[in-house]
Amino acid sequence: MNDRLDPMDPGKRERLLRSAYQEFGENRYGKASTNEIVKRAKISKGLLYHYFSSKKELFDYLCEKAFTRIVDAIESEMDWEENDLFERLKNVALIKFRIGEEEPYLLPFYTAIYLERQEAAIHKRIETYTTDLYRRIYVENVDLKKFKADVDVTKAIDIVRWSIEKYGEEAQNVALQSEDETDYNALINGIDAYLAILKHAFYNENGEIKND
Repeated sequence: MNDRLDPMDPGKRERLLRSAYQEFGENRYGKASTNEIVKRAKISKGLLYHYFSSKKELFDYLCEKAFTRIVDAIESEMDWEENDLFERLKNVALIKFRIGEEEPYLLPFYTAIYLERQEAAIHKRIETYTTDLYRRIYVENVDLKKFKADVDVTKAIDIVRWSIEKYGEEAQNVALQSEDETDYNALINGIDAYLAILKHAFYNENGEIKND
């Protein structure tokens, strides 16, 4: 499918996207400045408004591009035969980590707009792009019988998700400040170490399924 920025010079397009992601990621929608965006991108404001009639139109474009990038990656790379929810959440974190390395400003932008829950339009947009995907991740072919009977599964899932996301964010920050290639084996081992503790806390012994 054609992208509205396809006619733009590739170098200018790349600078514009990085600059816009960074500006909205750092300042959210309300305080983001198109003046700062074009300044960082080293393009004219006239060029920006040739492609986007307003800041909102630019923001909407970036939202669609960001969500589509992440959702498509998860849908295509996830092992949907894996029925262990913890392993699925680990895979999501690894996919996001890789995208963050390829496009450093994309994930901070995604995180910033996700936190803009007071904006009804933004929240609705998030739900449009992620509801079906989250249903697949948390429900489709997932075996919740691995959880102990006395565990609140919803709260346990939140704890696991927060733990993995926080670990991934910290690892991402370290990677962005380093010139070395990411050691994915070390990253996976680090996540697995936390998951082992969480599985011990929330799962039946050895993750075995208990019959009703």
